[in-house]
Amino acid sequence: MRIAVIGGGVAGTAAAWAARRGLADVTAIFDRAGASSLYSGALDDVPWEEGGLDAPLDSEVLAFSVALDAWSVGTKSARVATPDGVLRPARGRDSSLLDVAAVTGGRVAVVSTRVDGWDAPVLARSLAESAWARRTRTRFEVVHVDDVFDAAEGRASVHDLATLHDDPERLKRLAARLRERRDAPDAWLFGPWLGAAPGVGEALSQLLGKPCGETTSLPGGPAGARFDVSRDALLANGGVQIRQERIQSLEPRGKRHLVAGSGGGLTTNDGGFDAVILAIGGLVGGGIVLNESAVATDDAALASGSLHWGAFRPSVRSRVEIGLSGRTLDRASSERGLDLAALGMTALERVGILCDGAVARGASSIFVAGDVVADHPRTALGAARSGILAARAALSLAREVDGEPRAAT
Repeated sequence: MRIAVIGGGVAGTAAAWAARRGLADVTAIFDRAGASSLYSGALDDVPWEEGGLDAPLDSEVLAFSVALDAWSVGTKSARVATPDGVLRPARGRDSSLLDVAAVTGGRVAVVSTRVDGWDAPVLARSLAESAWARRTRTRFEVVHVDDVFDAAEGRASVHDLATLHDDPERLKRLAARLRERRDAPDAWLFGPWLGAAPGVGEALSQLLGKPCGETTSLPGGPAGARFDVSRDALLANGGVQIRQERIQSLEPRGKRHLVAGSGGGLTTNDGGFDAVILAIGGLVGGGIVLNESAVATDDAALASGSLHWGAFRPSVRSRVEIGLSGRTLDRASSERGLDLAALGMTALERVGILCDGAVARGASSIFVAGDVVADHPRTALGAARSGILAARAALSLAREVDGEPRAAT
């Protein structure tokens, strides 16, 4: 069975990995950074404000996390620091982030060094005053470390700063500086500077013999870069074909689908796919866009808090239904439009492709995963789960085509 996975974020990566484990011939197609490449490094299953942080995870989600070789996801939640001074829980984390929960009741050194925009004293004060730190008597103290970066480096972007520590020799020098401190803390907290490749934070921890890690990244920081590196390695090592092309539409040909790219190469060279998994992101990630015909008339409506039901479409044109709260958003069915004043602006995040299980409504061989799914929680581990479920459903379709009973999806 030939399966195309369109999208290279967490959902698409998990879908391609799971489909390949099911012995399908898998092609992953993506061309640009999406929301996953911009994420903070904190991993949630459900929005962390909702609680349930230690709920058991699907065994395949855990297996995917291990295979990705960039995440730390165990049976207990972690606690990570943001650059804004929030100490927040997370179901898992990028392995280079510091899990403060691992040193509960101890002393965490917040590294102060020459980096534009990095204010270690303010950060340490904010973290120390958090309810969790006070309750657990976990201390956050500023520790000055000279010459981590020189004056020119300190003005660079956090991504460029992180790449400097991909050099093993430079990392060893940093470890030597930290080891010289007489009043050694229980853990070291850095800004998001510990490598643009996975494993640097863990390597520094091993060199020092105590936990070292970062705060979360802001959009465009090294956590997203590490995910991209891990994704490419996972897919390549697993035998998934990777094609970098922007897909514009899915074109049915009998029982198969052709994927039409901007250059036309895929349509020309491929005989089609038995199933397609759309993991193209939601409205924020560019997977859901405004209809070109709706933009001119809907700008005023958007400003007033109301949009026509038919204002949205997937960025990949296909025979799927866009909806919200189980309802199809089509222009013909609308008299009042999408009233954002009543629904709230968060309704825009929930707009997506309607599906039954993982199957796109009205398209039995198109499957959807991640943020493009209507009303789906926008979390990293939730995206991984939905990608795996989409792969299971696609593989189930293959068994049905081959005459075997179709498993429940």
